[in-house]
Amino acid sequence: MDLTTRVLEGSGLSIPIFDGSYNNGKGRYLSEPEIIKNSLLEQMFEAEDLQSLLLVKIDSKNPDANHLRHRTFQDEIQRKLAFSSGNSYYFADDLLHKKIRRLFATEPDTACRYGSLLVSNCYKGSETFTGLRVKIVDFEDSQYAHYKTGDCHGKISPQLAKLLGGERNCPFQFRFAWRSNWAESDNSQCPKTSFLSKGTFLPDANLTDVEGYDIIMDRSSIKGIKKSELKNLIPCGDYEFPQAVIGNRGNAKATSYDNSWQFTIWYSEEAVKQDLSQPTEEKARELAQLQRNPLALAKYIIQQYDKQQRSPTAGVPPSQQKQSEEAFNEIEDNANNQAQESRWISLLRSDKYGQLIETPKFRKFATDYIANQWRDLAIKGGYNHNSGMAMPCDRLTRGTICVPHLPEGDVILTRYPIVNSDNIRLYQNIHDPELKKTRNVVWIHPKDAEEYHQADFDGDQLMVSPASKLPNIAQETLRAGEPGKFEPVKQRPKLAYTEITDEEGNLKYKSLAEIAAASSQNKVGLVATNIGRVQSSMPKEGENVERFGRRQRKLLNRLFQALQVEVDSPKSAERLEDIKEIDGENLLADAKQWSESHPSYFFDFKKDERLYRSFAMPADAPGSINVIARVVVNPLWEPTRIRSRDRHEFRYLFPKEMLSVDALEWAEELKTRFQQARDEIKERVGDDREAFNEELGKLYESYRAEIDELFTTPEEKFVSPKGRLRQRTEGAAALWHTQHTRPELDRHRKDCLKLAEQMEITFSFQHDYELPSVALPQDIYVLSVPFGAGAVKWKESLEQKGIKFDATIHPQLPLIEFALKDLSPKVVDKLAAKFGENVNDLDELNIPKDLRIIPPADHSWATSRQDSGVGALAYNLFTDEVCQQLQDFQFDEIKVLGIKYNDFANENFASKHWKKRSVTLEVGVFELPESHPEFYRYNGTPILQIDGKNLGTFAPDSPKLPIGATFAATLQPDGSSIILKVNPESINLPEVPLPESEPTLDTAGQLGAIHRELWRKEMFDNLVGAIAITYEQRQVHQSTSNEIEQFKIGSHWTAYVQSSGDFIVRNEGKRTICRGNLETGEEIFPLSEERASELEAMILERARLLHRKHDVSHNLHHISSQDIDLN
Repeated sequence: MDLTTRVLEGSGLSIPIFDGSYNNGKGRYLSEPEIIKNSLLEQMFEAEDLQSLLLVKIDSKNPDANHLRHRTFQDEIQRKLAFSSGNSYYFADDLLHKKIRRLFATEPDTACRYGSLLVSNCYKGSETFTGLRVKIVDFEDSQYAHYKTGDCHGKISPQLAKLLGGERNCPFQFRFAWRSNWAESDNSQCPKTSFLSKGTFLPDANLTDVEGYDIIMDRSSIKGIKKSELKNLIPCGDYEFPQAVIGNRGNAKATSYDNSWQFTIWYSEEAVKQDLSQPTEEKARELAQLQRNPLALAKYIIQQYDKQQRSPTAGVPPSQQKQSEEAFNEIEDNANNQAQESRWISLLRSDKYGQLIETPKFRKFATDYIANQWRDLAIKGGYNHNSGMAMPCDRLTRGTICVPHLPEGDVILTRYPIVNSDNIRLYQNIHDPELKKTRNVVWIHPKDAEEYHQADFDGDQLMVSPASKLPNIAQETLRAGEPGKFEPVKQRPKLAYTEITDEEGNLKYKSLAEIAAASSQNKVGLVATNIGRVQSSMPKEGENVERFGRRQRKLLNRLFQALQVEVDSPKSAERLEDIKEIDGENLLADAKQWSESHPSYFFDFKKDERLYRSFAMPADAPGSINVIARVVVNPLWEPTRIRSRDRHEFRYLFPKEMLSVDALEWAEELKTRFQQARDEIKERVGDDREAFNEELGKLYESYRAEIDELFTTPEEKFVSPKGRLRQRTEGAAALWHTQHTRPELDRHRKDCLKLAEQMEITFSFQHDYELPSVALPQDIYVLSVPFGAGAVKWKESLEQKGIKFDATIHPQLPLIEFALKDLSPKVVDKLAAKFGENVNDLDELNIPKDLRIIPPADHSWATSRQDSGVGALAYNLFTDEVCQQLQDFQFDEIKVLGIKYNDFANENFASKHWKKRSVTLEVGVFELPESHPEFYRYNGTPILQIDGKNLGTFAPDSPKLPIGATFAATLQPDGSSIILKVNPESINLPEVPLPESEPTLDTAGQLGAIHRELWRKEMFDNLVGAIAITYEQRQVHQSTSNEIEQFKIGSHWTAYVQSSGDFIVRNEGKRTICRGNLETGEEIFPLSEERASELEAMILERARLLHRKHDVSHNLHHISSQDIDLN
């Protein structure tokens, strides 16, 4: 096996993976590499230096340091642990190991505490720069106050920021690397020690360019150097870096945050009910209406996505967000889920005929989407907070902040994770004339940030809401400066793993492997959940209320201290068990005992995958944490029922003409590899669903990188491993075909029916039986009936007698389990007498070894506990090609079956009456009486109709339109079927009304006005950036400079630029669009909202013409200066 790490052009590092915990630590090599994108590591070393790098994975729940021992691997190279990042451990040969370890020479354990800086994704890009002029300062030293830095916050030249994808008047989160061997022998002005740094930079020309610097870096940003040695090794002063690497991890965003139970639990039930019910109910009613109409749901999903992307408070993937360095946000979706959603938006947007609506993949996606929406409403409520990147300003009066994108006045401010109600404070928001120029930020006094929110300025995101939006909650919120309700929680000093000792004075961690295994573990989620359980608990019946309150408060204070310790755990060796003053060794046991005596179903079920798929949140108990689910969500919820066809019925999308034997062989091989790799992930992570999804996302990423290498462009051919030529579209067609081939179900269905004939009906009383429609296990009578006509008859009989039941398919046997509710003693006796003694002895049954439980088609009313395949690989790896195929697809003909069983059974379609006659057809719903023998198989399915009469059903291999679609076609007989020759231009999909896309923001409209102004200013900044880039390019390519340069913007505007940087933009009528200065960014003649909209339209039209469907046209908040067409 090739264990070489490779640099993939445009795709990052491809690193082989070794599972170090497999088979008690003997290990195995995994079939697919991991792709690391936009990392400092890739920029810092030559490709040949990184070839020995190997990623080792071990059991994330119970990491064993012995599984991280030095090893000689299959390629005969001995490797040892060089650094780690979370649950990823990076091994290297001796030479590379020494080079990496120089970054952590003074404090070896920082290779684990800050190793993530080497491989974290700098989403906006990472670059190597030469000749950087850097001033290093210390925010705690008053002589450097002039530079306005803070804890991990500095300044950067606007020109340098632009090269890194930064935006005007907007800070960004950075990564920085310096290697001492880059120093030049005659340069005494560069650091002699290697280091990494992280934090935020704010573009500021006055403090950088004007004073002769590229960067003002605060020394608090520097990591990897022992704190006691930092001042001596990196003294404050002026430096010249011959070479350095800088990455932009993300520009500041005024991110929209869902509300969280962490916020809600600190308020009264009445306040939560009053402030959160209305926005929650509005969204719940939308969902209840939409989930009944798949076509409307698809459009709604696109609408909601676009609404989020258009908003100045647009969300970004959690991996780009920064609450703390650990990015703790227990209930947020992970980045993989958001990437999946983005791909589905592209697919649905390209699906002009609604062909995907009946695919199993859409059914799963839509069902999961709707269930997650209901779940979020029940757990979080329907309210969204605003936010901004924390920025320090010590001239602000304490208790005041500056949030430019929110109206002035009182605001509620906090930061995740919320330790307790003392972390949620009221501030007065003011629009300081200078500070308000900065976008997407929250300016705050550093002492307020530290005291009330344990925040620094390395990218922390502060959550903020106008008090007018939450008036009742605001009344119960402490103002900044008021005494807290609980014991103060302060950040503890970070302790190095190399200095921690046990009770006997011996080092607790004796090797880097032990440190790496320990640093990957924390109990943040566990402690936060325990805080939620304890705070939301209620006294038991008859319990002394005052004593309950005292015990609750005492336990909470212990948990608060523990949470802060665990939040810091990746950067500090201290753990909650080490804190004697809170009796840390017994804390979690005490919390568990409390929760067992004061249970909370909310926390028991909030992560249950079945929640709002099969059952609603149990919310009968009083308290703020249950009130929204109990009063608003549960009364409106019902399970989502979206029908789908078998996968093979969508194979038509890529015609057979696009296939070749070579391509099919490649696709089958990829499918086999994927199944093997997926099984490896399942074996490694067990039942940890979040870990499985994360690993699966990385697996897809590795395949995409592989495909990008094989297929450089959509049209370009590549040489396959077998030496044959193939095109990218051919590869997409082959994988689609492979993923949509009819599975061998008929044989398994027959095997099930044959086995069912040997089985008996049984009746028994079962304890703790899990009903699909109920959260809590119940003691209930269960009637188990073998597959076949008997099962359908029992269903009908139970319904006729009014006996309520849940019907579930047994996961291992061909049985329908009827869980019977509220049976009378008389019925129980009857069933017990007839079936109570029956037993299906597995040893006596002739069960096929490869049996799959596939019920008959008319058993679709029973719930299955197993998920079937949906063809995910094709959708995930060839999204662009599937989108293009959907866009280009033409409905030329449709094949119709079942004519003789419907209203036109006796019609002669070969007669002159029908010959070449164009008729209008509609896709209707097949409605059958319950007495019909095929009721459960066909009722509710799509059927083609003429004038309301049923013609027949779509052939499995024929293109299909959604219910409600109409079109014109001529009819041609083809044996017992009909071929419809379709006029593509006549196809009309049904109009589906959607909820209002823009809810009322507030009564005064202030918030909406501010958002529009931010958007207008952003469009102006992008225009300035585009003009500046074009002007610079003109200057480079011209031997002499013109006094005034002019160039077109789109087809209707012209820019005129003077050497001073002053510019003016005019339209064809010579009317001024805007004026400004390229150097200062000053807006002299403002760009109006109307003109900003015109500019946006130009950008989107250009994007459409360039077929950039996954950039600008789908993600409006990604519009930048590069998207503006100047010539």
